[in-house]
Amino acid sequence: MNKRLEVFQQISNTKISLLHDYNDFLDRKFESAFIENNEELQRQIKERKDKVVDEIQKLEDSKNDTGFMELLYQDMPIIPMGKNTDKQKLETHKFKESSGKDSQIKMSKALAADLKRADKSVGETSSSATQVIAVRDAWNGLSDEQRALVDTFEITAVPKKLGLQNIKAGASWNETEKKMMFMVDSKKSVGAGGIRVDGVYKRVHHEIAHAEFAKMTREKPEKVSKFVKTVSSPEMKKTPINHYVSTYSNPKKMLDDNWKRYERKYKQRQLSPEKVAEIKDRYDRNTKQWKETIYADETHSAIVELVSGTKGESPFAGNKSMLRNMDKDWSKIHKQFFNAYEELVS
Repeated sequence: MNKRLEVFQQISNTKISLLHDYNDFLDRKFESAFIENNEELQRQIKERKDKVVDEIQKLEDSKNDTGFMELLYQDMPIIPMGKNTDKQKLETHKFKESSGKDSQIKMSKALAADLKRADKSVGETSSSATQVIAVRDAWNGLSDEQRALVDTFEITAVPKKLGLQNIKAGASWNETEKKMMFMVDSKKSVGAGGIRVDGVYKRVHHEIAHAEFAKMTREKPEKVSKFVKTVSSPEMKKTPINHYVSTYSNPKKMLDDNWKRYERKYKQRQLSPEKVAEIKDRYDRNTKQWKETIYADETHSAIVELVSGTKGESPFAGNKSMLRNMDKDWSKIHKQFFNAYEELVS
């Protein structure tokens, strides 16, 4: 194993501790005398335990997949992660606060109660609690500098009245309010076909990366400008880092399509052509920076997913054999993104 891979694995080992911490709790489930005398309850709890442990173990296994890592990260630049000064091992429902600046954690009462039961009671693990535990572990694993970018971290559930056809579980970043939001889907189970634990980690790292990109835009605009030009160049756009990023490859069309929907509403309200033109001019000015940087911004978040040890989104939907058949070509594609990122953060 080369030195770069060893360093990468040392980094990723500091990022994922959920399995080890959570196993301690799961093993205590059978200590209750009430459970010891109830075979059916033992069976139900074992099913819950096996399901959760299996999903978390998949994340642990993927992190230790040296064959995948050697192929994907060979000769990649070593990118140091930020410092995390908190040495306390947190196994309760509490979230770690940033050093020097507190990030306010807001959680819906139902999720908070569910999480406390999962932490402190026997046999109360649910899908939503498992998701929040993963959110907490990902948040607690961020560096002090990353958490300090967030004023409010809001964790809530998908509104039942709206239904999944309108709002789905996921995460978002609001730069104006410095707020990160994570939506938990309590209707879906954890595991294959449902919520993936590694996907929870990925979304947390993806959204904090948007906050980091905004900070760098303010503090070192020249480097950001170069990064934008590099990853948005026609040559690099031929091979986007993943499928999700590729959906932002034509932001002008996205904005034009969005404007057409607004325009239809304005016409229905019978606004004058002059008023519509005034609104359109304001719309163009407000979206100018978004149009110019969104592809690079999303590319940056995708790179952060990878360097944070979550693997990120594979353009081959997790098909490792297909990735291996690409041999070194795909590593070269990733390398150009890694090099651009290393220059950006240096």
